[in-house]
Amino acid sequence: MSYSPRRLASSALALVALACSLTGRAAPGVTPVPSATSAPVPNEVEGPVPSEVEGPPPPADFEAVLDADVAAGTITKEEGIIRLLQAFLGDPEAGLPETYTQVPETEGNGVIELANDYLARGEDQAAKAEIQQLLETLIPSTEQLQAYGQPAGSSWRPPGVAAPTAQTDCATLWRNRFPTGGGRYICFEYITGEVAGVGSYSVYYPASWAPDDPGRARLEATALAAHDAMTAYRAFGDIGPVNIIFSVLPSPAGFLAEVYSRHPRGDEACPLLIFPRALVENDLDQFKQTVAHEIFHCYQVRNLNGQMLGTDRSVRKWWSEASAEYFSNVVYDKVNYEYRHQGEFDYSSPTTPLVQMDYGNAVLFQYLATRLGDAGVIRLLRSMPTSGDEAAQIAALADYSDMQTIFHDFARAYLEGRIDDRGGGAFPVNPGAGDELHFPEGSGGPLIADPFVVTRFHVTFDDDLLYTLTTETSGVEGMHALRLGFGEGAWGPVPGTLNTACPLPPSTLLLTNATPGGAYEVQTIATTEDSGECDRCLLGAWQMDLESYRAAFASLASTYISGGGTLDEVSGVVTALFLEDGHVYTTTEGFVAGGDFTLGDQPARVRLMMDGTVSSIYVVEREGRLTFLRPEEALTTSSQVTVSGVTVDVPGMELPGPGLVSGEYTCTPDTLHLTPLDVGVEHPGVDFNRVR
Repeated sequence: MSYSPRRLASSALALVALACSLTGRAAPGVTPVPSATSAPVPNEVEGPVPSEVEGPPPPADFEAVLDADVAAGTITKEEGIIRLLQAFLGDPEAGLPETYTQVPETEGNGVIELANDYLARGEDQAAKAEIQQLLETLIPSTEQLQAYGQPAGSSWRPPGVAAPTAQTDCATLWRNRFPTGGGRYICFEYITGEVAGVGSYSVYYPASWAPDDPGRARLEATALAAHDAMTAYRAFGDIGPVNIIFSVLPSPAGFLAEVYSRHPRGDEACPLLIFPRALVENDLDQFKQTVAHEIFHCYQVRNLNGQMLGTDRSVRKWWSEASAEYFSNVVYDKVNYEYRHQGEFDYSSPTTPLVQMDYGNAVLFQYLATRLGDAGVIRLLRSMPTSGDEAAQIAALADYSDMQTIFHDFARAYLEGRIDDRGGGAFPVNPGAGDELHFPEGSGGPLIADPFVVTRFHVTFDDDLLYTLTTETSGVEGMHALRLGFGEGAWGPVPGTLNTACPLPPSTLLLTNATPGGAYEVQTIATTEDSGECDRCLLGAWQMDLESYRAAFASLASTYISGGGTLDEVSGVVTALFLEDGHVYTTTEGFVAGGDFTLGDQPARVRLMMDGTVSSIYVVEREGRLTFLRPEEALTTSSQVTVSGVTVDVPGMELPGPGLVSGEYTCTPDTLHLTPLDVGVEHPGVDFNRVR
């Protein structure tokens, strides 16, 4: 007797229906589901808990103080630049205000860049002339250094050149721009080194240092840091010659590194000044990382000259300083001196675009390097504009491949504290929670995200309600995600339904926009109804007991398959994850049920394969009664029927709905027993064992 594929499919459908009634299918939900074996246990907090950042951080550097003074009208930009350059030269009459002593970053590079920008684009000719003179005084040329220097350990001295009697004499000579002719001093000794394919470096230090001078420890660290940094940067391009100069000038600064538009000759070395403050301010490891930071500025000048020279400091510093912070960590990945600016990012990021921040963006570049690789970060830097204002920077950043997704993923990783640090562990962050948004009262107007702002809201819901949430977006392209509680990986779109029978922890709504020239808007409308009861015993991950499935099959098989049969093959994993937000997710991984049956008077081998995720809202209507609502699914099924050696594949079919899982349940700390009702037969139920 033959058996047609149509009849085989009909019988296989019966087996599929039986399997679904046994596994208690509910369907996949609105929120993407983490693996049930790795999903967070309800009430278990993973990653950083967002908190309010305590007050604004101090100004990051001298430039930030100057900007604030100019904005307040207490000084002009020209006057501020001149006063700072005079202070760097050790002028006791420069008189820097108290605020300048509070900066955590004593790098003076930003001020030198401001000065050079003003020389290129400023309008006050008298101020430009004074700034030019101060710069030429502050940063000696290689010719001047050689004229007043000799190789380390050398006893040779050119005729007419005297040994310095005191370091202060050299400070005077420095302020007089190391005059040529007449009697001269040996102010410096120097050592040199070279990294093949990158460039050479010379370290000039005061010739007056005694053999046991404490500064010699920094001298050795400087030479090592120069070699380490140039070696680490070799993969990205050459740097050319670098002059590292231990200054004898008293100065509020620690370091300076600058070259472009300073010297007219293209072969002039990039000067890196180390002031006496740097000799006592940081430990040796932090000192070396700072040297690596400054040498990356030399790399920028050499390889990103158009990006640096064609834009103002205020426009480019979001990447010029942050990338130097990151790449200094490439050189010294265990020092982590870049952490000192993270508070700036934590405080400013809820309202400030990336392109208006500076050193604190190191956390962004750490993420980009993890995702794109160091070479990808360099490509991003090379893509920055060589002219224009902040809008041009935003447009260039947005134009980088897949930036909409990259920025959104960065924001999620930042809020979860999941940005890997190059030296191991996670980059330490303390993200503020954002403005509070309470549903349903706070669901009226649209929420707005401007380009490259990590816009987030601290979301709360009323307890004991079943929410229906309708979310619409408008404006430019953007992305949004809701994280219910602080569990790692629990991001997804705003759910269409939400059950707060079990009170929810505060949640986070994230909006990101990597589109130039406009705002991304998100509006959510909420309606509510009663939610049922909360049974916290249900919360967690449960794995189906395959033996209970087999036993239930045996008691129900004759109802579904007229010829009866025996199930002798059950494998795979079916896990149900109950979350306190009212969602239940069922993950089916590699589930196979097979056995020998009599179909149409013929022996047949029938196998069912199922994979995927399903979800719904669950409601405890009363003690011991569980109902599943509003299901959605992403489940694939297939089946095979073999009769007389002929195997027919039966593709995915229409499967029974979630009503099959509604019914009675009992829950203990270790076991969950589900007994579906209203399935047409008396069901023995299926057991699940707690996984987490």
